[in-house]
Amino acid sequence: MLKKIAERQEESAIAFVKERVVSVAGNGEALLRSGLVAQRAVSCLVEPQVGDEVLCCSDASGSNLVAVLARNSGSGVEISSPGAGDIQLRASKFSVRSTKDIELRGFGDVLIEAPLGKLVMNVEDLFQTVRKNLVQLGKNIITKTTNWHFRAEGTVLSDSENHVITAKRDLRMDAERINMG
Repeated sequence: MLKKIAERQEESAIAFVKERVVSVAGNGEALLRSGLVAQRAVSCLVEPQVGDEVLCCSDASGSNLVAVLARNSGSGVEISSPGAGDIQLRASKFSVRSTKDIELRGFGDVLIEAPLGKLVMNVEDLFQTVRKNLVQLGKNIITKTTNWHFRAEGTVLSDSENHVITAKRDLRMDAERINMG
């Protein structure tokens, strides 16, 4: 029995070695300084870059890049799924913190849902650009501001059961023609 185990171990010998990346292909393969071509392992979410020190695992079937160990200081880290699959993060609380900027980009839809909670934004300035429609739905929409200026190049429609406009000092309406009633 020990002889069979020893034969099996010889057939499936695995070597772990530190390597340096000299070239990266878009298909998840990396050319290493030793001449080995290693496929990025599914568990290695950090996208390797030229010059990275990596841990490579090799056996008779091939080589896998299992971890990025070190990178030149100042270089960023790109996290991606080998094979461009989805990445899902699950936790009771998830936080993203940055000392500078945070960018969320998608060529398709971006969905933020909080069906039992609130979406709170606390910003100095908020800019929204909408190429087609901006739709706001709510039981109550409350806006409080020092000054409010809006301009429509077409028509402004305001329709309600009861409509109240109050001003403490002046109410001005200016048009070629004003129809009331």
